[in-house]
Amino acid sequence: MLYFFLGLAEVLGNIATCVMIANNRTMRTIANAYLFNLAISDLLILVLAFHRGIDTLIIDTIQSSNLFIQIRSLMTEWPIYVLVLTITVFSVERYLAICHPFKAHVLSDMSRVSRAMITIWLLGFF
Repeated sequence: MLYFFLGLAEVLGNIATCVMIANNRTMRTIANAYLFNLAISDLLILVLAFHRGIDTLIIDTIQSSNLFIQIRSLMTEWPIYVLVLTITVFSVERYLAICHPFKAHVLSDMSRVSRAMITIWLLGFF
């Protein structure tokens, strides 16, 4: 029961974060873009981890193909890689902002962050 309520709180918190950032123009900053990406990957981790638990019960009773197991593993690990890569890129962004503020100001724009997010999701997949 405790895990259920913790998972429910995490899902609701991540959804609230995504809704607030998406619906409020003043919340659309570079830091919040990374936060939005973290919330999406965290939601996927929760949903796919729950789904994997159900799949494990089914697979124990039914023989499945090796391809299905590989796809299931990819789909559960992909958001974890995205989470780690997002935190890494955000840390580099914060490092630049603190140690090289003038260079960071020139480099910081939403189009670069959008490209970084797409790259993160692709790298996480591969």
